[in-house]
Amino acid sequence: MSTSESSHLASSILGEVFHVAYAVEDLAGAADALIALGGGTVTEPVAMEALVVAPALSADPVRVAGRLCWVLGSQPPIELWEGDSESPWACPAGGMRFHHIAYYVDDLDEAARRLEGQGFALDLTPYHDGEGILGFAYFRSAGGLRVEIQHIDDKPAMDAWLRGEPLRVGWLAELR
Repeated sequence: MSTSESSHLASSILGEVFHVAYAVEDLAGAADALIALGGGTVTEPVAMEALVVAPALSADPVRVAGRLCWVLGSQPPIELWEGDSESPWACPAGGMRFHHIAYYVDDLDEAARRLEGQGFALDLTPYHDGEGILGFAYFRSAGGLRVEIQHIDDKPAMDAWLRGEPLRVGWLAELR
């Protein structure tokens, strides 16, 4: 497959870029460093905890927790995640590492199938009793590129959350 064919296929799987994300040891320190470089503002940190399917962490659903904030001002927004050594957002002491790039998609399950067809493996998604993906999912290539997909219908709620409003996506109530 040529580079242009590969690029066309990728653009047909993934939609609009939502954000880029970094795993960090210290939210405040990382946010301050990014703002010093590019300006902007930082949102208040939010603690998150959920039961997830994460094949790299466990064959069974596992509970993960972390804190996140957003650095706003540049486009796309920058999401910062802080987690302990057992979380998907673990980071070396004093460190900051690229975690993922997130895209909105029209159909989560179709995007998942197409990413898997391109050699990406499911990395993490919220656990739920139903079939398919609930809310969002991370996929990872053999080379280590991590991509997050989220449904385009969540965009208005996510934009409101970035403006400081409560997060109000329909699937959030199903997280455990």
